[in-house]
Amino acid sequence: MVMSTSAVSAPQTWTIRLSITSSKPRAATFTTVVIRITPFFFAKHGKDFDIDVAFGSYGENPVGIADKMTSIDILRMGEALRCKVVIPIHYDVWTNFMASTDEILALYDMRKYRLQYQFEPFIWEVGGKYVYPDDLGKREYHHPRGFTDCFENEPNTPFRSIL
Repeated sequence: MVMSTSAVSAPQTWTIRLSITSSKPRAATFTTVVIRITPFFFAKHGKDFDIDVAFGSYGENPVGIADKMTSIDILRMGEALRCKVVIPIHYDVWTNFMASTDEILALYDMRKYRLQYQFEPFIWEVGGKYVYPDDLGKREYHHPRGFTDCFENEPNTPFRSIL
């Protein structure tokens, strides 16, 4: 599905690229589909669908690139989609557009009461998880620290003197 932005007078668009791979013996085909989403469509989808969790491609774009949303755009997307949770993604995969998610949390805290936000942000780490609705109210993922049973069992060490 390709949406044209010429019919919409939105000032900003984001591009999502989906790569579809089909491989056969000794042959492979690759197709890239480009979808342009404007803030207008976020609002339309928010009215048309009941969205629980929304992922937004977040980052600090280098000069001349505009495919990642800024922190305020992530919040505007969450508000327009009327979702319950917004999760920024891709902010930590390339050094040239790495961004701090602290900015999203700070702006959310500054604006949530004035703008009556009905959603909350969740900061996801690589390899982490978010289970909706069980994790509602959590702000950030933290990997298990591995000390949940440290005093429940006898230490399994050959020499107790190292303890």
